[in-house]
Amino acid sequence: MTSNSAMRVRRIRERLGLSQEALAARLGVSFTTVSRWEAGKAEPRRRAGERLRELDELPLRVEAPARPAQNGFFGRDNELAAIRSLLGVTNLITVTGPGGCGKTRLVREVVRSFGQPVWFAELAAAREEAALVATVVAAVSAPATAVITTADLSRHLRDARGLLVLDNCEQVVGAVADLADALIGACPGLRILATSREPLRLEAETVIRLGLLALPAGETVEAIGASPSVQLFVDRAVRRQPEFALDAETAPIVAAICRELDGLPLAIELAAGRCASLSLTDLRDRLHLQLDLLASSDRAAPARQQTLNATIGWSHALLSADERGVFEALGVFAGAFRLDAAEAVCAGTGVARVVADLVDRSLLQLQETTSAGRYIMLDAVRIFARECLVARGVFAAVSRRHAEFYLALGDGGGDGTGAFEARLRDDVSDFRQAMRFLLDAQDAAAIRLAARSIRFFFYYGNIAEGQLWLDETVERCAGLDPAAVRQALYAAGVGCVARADLPAARGRFQQALEAGAVSPQESAALRSALALVALYLGDGATAVSEFRSALAVPGGLSEVERAQSVANLGWSLLHTGDLAGAEVALQTARDTYQRLGHAQGLTLTGVYLGDLALVRGEPARAFECYAEAMAGARERGEAYWEQLATIRMALVQWLSGDPLEGLRLMVKVHQSHRATITGLPELAFTLFLVIILAGELPGEAMRLRLALEAEQRRLSFPVPTIWAPFYERASARIEAALPAARHRKGSETGPPAPLSVLLLAAVEASDRYLSSRPGPPAETKARLSPREAAVLELLVQGATNKEIARALVISPRTVERHLANVYGRIGARGRADAIAWALRT
Repeated sequence: MTSNSAMRVRRIRERLGLSQEALAARLGVSFTTVSRWEAGKAEPRRRAGERLRELDELPLRVEAPARPAQNGFFGRDNELAAIRSLLGVTNLITVTGPGGCGKTRLVREVVRSFGQPVWFAELAAAREEAALVATVVAAVSAPATAVITTADLSRHLRDARGLLVLDNCEQVVGAVADLADALIGACPGLRILATSREPLRLEAETVIRLGLLALPAGETVEAIGASPSVQLFVDRAVRRQPEFALDAETAPIVAAICRELDGLPLAIELAAGRCASLSLTDLRDRLHLQLDLLASSDRAAPARQQTLNATIGWSHALLSADERGVFEALGVFAGAFRLDAAEAVCAGTGVARVVADLVDRSLLQLQETTSAGRYIMLDAVRIFARECLVARGVFAAVSRRHAEFYLALGDGGGDGTGAFEARLRDDVSDFRQAMRFLLDAQDAAAIRLAARSIRFFFYYGNIAEGQLWLDETVERCAGLDPAAVRQALYAAGVGCVARADLPAARGRFQQALEAGAVSPQESAALRSALALVALYLGDGATAVSEFRSALAVPGGLSEVERAQSVANLGWSLLHTGDLAGAEVALQTARDTYQRLGHAQGLTLTGVYLGDLALVRGEPARAFECYAEAMAGARERGEAYWEQLATIRMALVQWLSGDPLEGLRLMVKVHQSHRATITGLPELAFTLFLVIILAGELPGEAMRLRLALEAEQRRLSFPVPTIWAPFYERASARIEAALPAARHRKGSETGPPAPLSVLLLAAVEASDRYLSSRPGPPAETKARLSPREAAVLELLVQGATNKEIARALVISPRTVERHLANVYGRIGARGRADAIAWALRT
């Protein structure tokens, strides 16, 4: 790639104000690809080049500054400039200051215009090291390996170039210091920006101490209005009382209030939130009284902390009794929450009205970017609310209502829509808190919650954290009744299956069968689980027999569980070669799922029916089944099933004589779903990549094959019967392409590197190899206009119509019109057909 071409890509990106990650999303390519373009190591292919030209022709949208946005930013220009400058020369910056001084707001302003990828880890809810690491893992989409460690994160981020934000570190400052020290030592391209009430005290750390907002330097209206603390007060007051203005009458009173509050931003916001209900004079006088009372009763506390506590306490005192009860109860939440959760925890009427009032008074914040509407307390306010609950002796009772809300969500899950799993993904901090409360109380309900949540950890990728919860649950359930013990063992066994630890899974299920009198439903569920383990271990005949036994248990399985066992029976029959029996079972299960509206079940049977079509030699039909399953999983955010369906689509591409397109799809899957490619998915992905790479990069395929076989021996996990012919064909190609002595030497040099490491290396080698090969055919351009092609690219990425409209700066109605044109031009019946066509071409 010429230097002019590399400079052009960067010029277009910077002109539009996009990071490399944002430009990659617009073009439907990986962040790595954009980085390679700008480094002059690769050239945009035809479609990407045309899309770049379209972006270059877009007019820049210039917005008038008007008044500050909702997160109005005042008085921090020097700190903002210092941090932006330091990020170019240092790896670790910590912004310190007292609670309520605006550390998080400053950092969010920094990252808003940062030119590289940003990963934001909110640590306010982390109270222990495991939660800290899990939160950072989720933020950076690191692989959820069997054991989450700092070393895992270091390997994942070793070549990363970007900014990791660790916000609110004071709860686990020692663990954060250890983590940051390890990361900056192992990841030279990584920058860390932390916020904390105290420094991390590392040698490499640069500390920015955030002071209070400047107070008025004079007494004129102009001098008072130039003060950042006054500007913040006025901005917040205008939101509550639009007619509020700073003039000769109000300016001196506002200045007095800001001076009384020492220029502490959170305290100023809380005071301004009362402008709609109190006159400025009353506001000043009541605030002065509250501060005097606190100063006389809490002389040991730092002055700034006295100011903040007094201001929150004053806001609290002005609430009615009902409002105080709601405010205090909401302090139990660890993170952002929805209104239904607030109503359950507060256990009263009129909660929605009180929540709205608390937002008006700045005691709660509304996260308006979420369609469902989520509320959050700043950490200092949450601490105050919790202290009120403890002082009244009701913290445990409110915590139980909080835990029972998540239990109820779990009990209502399993409907196949993915709603519970999606909710758990949003509320994971509060799920952790609920689990910790129930486990510490040695409550059998913890087992119910852990068992319900296993699908979340299975399908959304953080298998390791789920296993940690399940293992602790099993350890603590020894004194509980046998039914609870069986439930815990069953859930732990499912977790072992997800990690591909089949001997451990079989052991857990057998333990459950032997733990007391087993009910018919438990017997059927455990036999189905053991049948699936047998199938994965290569014993299809035993699997078929066990599934049939489970289905024959009277009063055993629920309708949904029965459909799943029938589907798994069909898949087992497929592995034994009974294609007719497999089709009957799979279609029966699919009909049941269709009648019940069970979307997850339709995805499962869609994948299995695709496998059946592939074994029958019907690749086109298989591709359609996989594409439909992939589209459904993507719509629900189920990365697990999305990537399993997509890698099968890649295998079909290879079988159809287009290995490069299959390889492109595999690389795209790994770049998009690396966090969920662990355990079972990792083995499947590696198997398919070996098959596809054998004819393109036999050396990489050989290294990966050796690592795969070592892992399979360790886990007693053979190549599944239906994929064995393809794998044997690939093995023959590898051995034909490489000298026999070299192949033997490779197998005799001892155990290979960890599979995840070799897998990443193979994907990166594949990406480089594809960059040197011709791009896909231009069939899309021949049929679609540039805008239609852009709409289709975003559709393939899983964007909704509204998201496509935002990305392309057009209306949702225009998106619908473009999609109708796309469907008509390519002969697609809907989204799944269109995605399948795009991936083929």
